[in-house]
Amino acid sequence: MDLAVLKKQYPMGLASTAMDLDDFGHLSRYARNGIGILEATPIVTDNKSWKVGNEQSTQAFINLCRKYRVRPNSIHAFYLAELGHDMTDVDPAVRKKAIELNSGMFEAAAEIGASYVVVHLFNEKVRRSKGESLFYAKEALLQLLPQAERTGTSIAVENLYHDWTIEQINKLLDEVNHPLVGICLDVGHAALYSTAQDELALCGNRLLGFHIHDNGLEDDDHLIPFRGKIDWPAVCSALLKNGYQGTLMYESFSREEGETVDQFIDACYHAYLKMLELLSAASA
Repeated sequence: MDLAVLKKQYPMGLASTAMDLDDFGHLSRYARNGIGILEATPIVTDNKSWKVGNEQSTQAFINLCRKYRVRPNSIHAFYLAELGHDMTDVDPAVRKKAIELNSGMFEAAAEIGASYVVVHLFNEKVRRSKGESLFYAKEALLQLLPQAERTGTSIAVENLYHDWTIEQINKLLDEVNHPLVGICLDVGHAALYSTAQDELALCGNRLLGFHIHDNGLEDDDHLIPFRGKIDWPAVCSALLKNGYQGTLMYESFSREEGETVDQFIDACYHAYLKMLELLSAASA
């Protein structure tokens, strides 16, 4: 398949974590590489480049995206458990506060034109049965849904390690059964408990988006694809079988020693081109 056609079917996105985590000041490098889609990951509430809920900061962020012709298509909800972001925490007060914090992400998504919010509904550091994990995930999701409905913003539930797989997420989505809820498949996470291609096969038409990054199959390294051990030809073949056509969102952020942010973004773009070549070969 022609690479120009593939670029339209699978445009590249790059999560803001590729920059200095909470500084979106390298969007000029996105523009130089023709990367036109961004997933905004604020990380902390006092993010340097975009303070969610702050009108002045939001407008400045929108202006920055417009300047560099980058579309913020998705937002990653706050997720750091150590900062009280865990919407499934054992403490109901922490859960309540985390859900209230992340409920504000839907209005923020509407303001910047993002189509979905990626959420973590599991904490791998808390020992629970699969039934308990499902219960707390459903409880959080049902509290987020009114904001999703009000803004028309979808919710993409992300897979997270051995006890929060696509199988578990499908059970959750079967129970909730809502058109605004789907899956964000994190390829790197999938490779730590299964294979990305096997997890992709389970997503069906619930797939809203991808998080693409590599690792050594032992830790969540968030490497640029082809710097780790994930079987990318197999992933590309599974992607074509799934039928998904949409953004390939790179969520790599681990730089090599001495590698600058701009060099890293360049390398992410070249990895994207290599993946298009694999997709072209798989479709032949």
